Amino acid sequence: MVDQPADDPRFDPLRRLGAEIRAVAAFGEGPAAWSNKLRQLETPEIRAARRVILCDADLLVLADPRGFFDEAPVRAKIVDRANPPAPLLAQLWAAAGRALPPLVAPAFNDDERTHPLNCNGGLYLLQHGAAEALAEAWPRWTRWCLGQAGLLDRFTLHADQLGFALAMEELGLGFSPLGIAHNLTTNLPVEAYAGRAPVAPQIIHYHDRVTEDGLPRAIGVDWIDAPLTAATARLRAAGGGTANPHDIGPGALAWGLAATPTPELLTALVALSRDRLGFFPATVIRTLEYPWVAARLRHTGGARVLEVGSGVSVLPLWLAGIGACVTTCDPHPLHRDPADRSRWTEWGFLDYGALDPRITSINAPVEALEGAAPFDAACSVSVVEHLPAEVRRAAIARIAALLRPGGLLVLTVDLVPGSDALWPLSEGRVVDPDAPHGTRGDLEAELVAAGFDLREVTLRRAIPGSRTDLALIEAVRG
Repeated sequence: MVDQPADDPRFDPLRRLGAEIRAVAAFGEGPAAWSNKLRQLETPEIRAARRVILCDADLLVLADPRGFFDEAPVRAKIVDRANPPAPLLAQLWAAAGRALPPLVAPAFNDDERTHPLNCNGGLYLLQHGAAEALAEAWPRWTRWCLGQAGLLDRFTLHADQLGFALAMEELGLGFSPLGIAHNLTTNLPVEAYAGRAPVAPQIIHYHDRVTEDGLPRAIGVDWIDAPLTAATARLRAAGGGTANPHDIGPGALAWGLAATPTPELLTALVALSRDRLGFFPATVIRTLEYPWVAARLRHTGGARVLEVGSGVSVLPLWLAGIGACVTTCDPHPLHRDPADRSRWTEWGFLDYGALDPRITSINAPVEALEGAAPFDAACSVSVVEHLPAEVRRAAIARIAALLRPGGLLVLTVDLVPGSDALWPLSEGRVVDPDAPHGTRGDLEAELVAAGFDLREVTLRRAIPGSRTDLALIEAVRG
């Protein structure tokens, strides 16, 4: 995994399938990121393997790839289009001091011409020592191509494919091209498939053509869509993707990744939430709140942490994963069934102990907790503003009593947009219909009165797709 720790929980589903996860540095920055798969050739076990498959992650495999090998040391599919164009290819080969061989038609355009070893980078099959042979030459020629950015311009991102062709020429390795069925790309215009005889796809290379739940989507070509939709239906039945309509969409998630100061934490939280809960909340402000809370509690391994009004949230699972001793409390009358998460939302009471024995869950309000103190830290995400003002003050006082001196409190609070008024609704109902509900200033005063010292108050306004503004509050019990 590139620039990610090997123990990152996002890779737990792979570990459960028997994969060994290793961390590697990126091949480089900018266009070099497209060459990251070459770092795998540095692994001795891969170079020594009898057969090696180097591939992208966006593949839907419909047939056993062991059947794709023939006698040739190397197999791959010719590129779909002539990228770079033939004249530019000729200049590049001249700069490399090599003669350009007779050109061939790319996979999806008979009118263009390209190098016969200019192959789509989504799938390479290596055997008979080819991985060992390519381990030095392929990265070397790829870096040389990256150095030709002035010549290649926007085609520099194909440096790994061009470096492959140059390395194969230099080494003289035997090559057998794969057909389009073995690496069938779906990111071309629909009309590009119209002139092709239908094939039975063996591997679908889907690029960014995905549904809301991250699985490959149909493209409007029957002979591709039929096996694709059948396969994705099987994946969903086996728990792939997410069938939960409350999962965050790609647009909101992309905004959150750009807006949060800690996108790596958000990425890990989303992956863990989808894996363990079946969804990450579609409420866009959670992309700000969850990583903000996690960043302030990331050093609580071994500590006792209380989450107040936990609902159905990834935070208790994440905290337990870093070694915290976690207690959750939530009085909600709706109990979520751990055996059926298909309709879960973030509302309701979940006994997290059914998912992780390191977590204790109590179906009660925080004011009713007895004998649980002292905690080292407490957190609450968009909860206290949904309580009537009198109950809110009692909850804050009880949290203070449950925390040890110096204990940390991390709160996120919804605000009425463009104001400091606390959000006045809970599940669609006004919580203080006959009394003032309060403002952020009132809440801060209540925290101070309960014995807290305010450490941070951060406001986020005008959040796209959110009906509320957001206050992020960190306090320490005096």
